[in-house]
Amino acid sequence: MWERERIANELNEYKIAENYSELESNSKNIYRELAEKKNEKYSINNDLKGIEETINMNPDLEHSSIKNMYEELGAKFSEELSKSIDDVTTFYETLRDRRKKRLFDRKKDLIKKLESLDEQINRLQTEYDEVIKYLDTHGALDEFHELKEYEKSILRDLDKLDSYKSLLQEVEKKINKL
Repeated sequence: MWERERIANELNEYKIAENYSELESNSKNIYRELAEKKNEKYSINNDLKGIEETINMNPDLEHSSIKNMYEELGAKFSEELSKSIDDVTTFYETLRDRRKKRLFDRKKDLIKKLESLDEQINRLQTEYDEVIKYLDTHGALDEFHELKEYEKSILRDLDKLDSYKSLLQEVEKKINKL
């Protein structure tokens, strides 16, 4: 009999969130959004890594290096060729400087976006944790139904036992009469 009373007490004390299904749906949406933000953060970190590697690359071949290579080979630059190489070098340096500026600007934008994403991820994680905690403290509807079904099962078993007990008592009476 004590099992029946224990289950009845647990059912009476069980707290169920009235809006459980809404909260469960909300938690799934938050989790999905959280995963998307984390993927976006990962992608931005990869972009930043690529930008950093590009900025640090220095494939420059300066005019003096080219001139030294030619001189080692015993060739001399003409004044006109030297001026052309200087023009190409200046053009290349301008192009390189503009590219680095563009990469630094892009890096700065990505860092701002990353900071914003971190704030969003922290907010979503906190929100998700709160919903899960609320659902845990107020009980899940499924658990309540399982407990209710278990109580019904115990009651059916008790009814069967009472029936068997009555039948057994009748059989004992008949045996005693014999």
